[in-house]
Amino acid sequence: STETTPAADESTPAAGESTPAAEASASATDTAAAAATPAGGSGDLAETGGGSNTGVIAGGAAALLVGGAAIVLATKRRRTARS
Repeated sequence: STETTPAADESTPAAGESTPAAEASASATDTAAAAATPAGGSGDLAETGGGSNTGVIAGGAAALLVGGAAIVLATKRRRTARS
């Protein structure tokens, strides 16, 4: 590849100045650091819906499941006893 020299009207940044690429990488680093730090706040977690009623609901669902299975088994036993 051949290198070209900049035109006379193009300027080279001074030693203390940063180039746009350097600024972009610096802002990307700042963004990554900001994303890695947690947001402030009280430290409490968000509500997930798992309240005190969850155990009652799960117990009721399990009771219905066991009751339904008992009805199915009783019905099958009666049908096989008749045959």
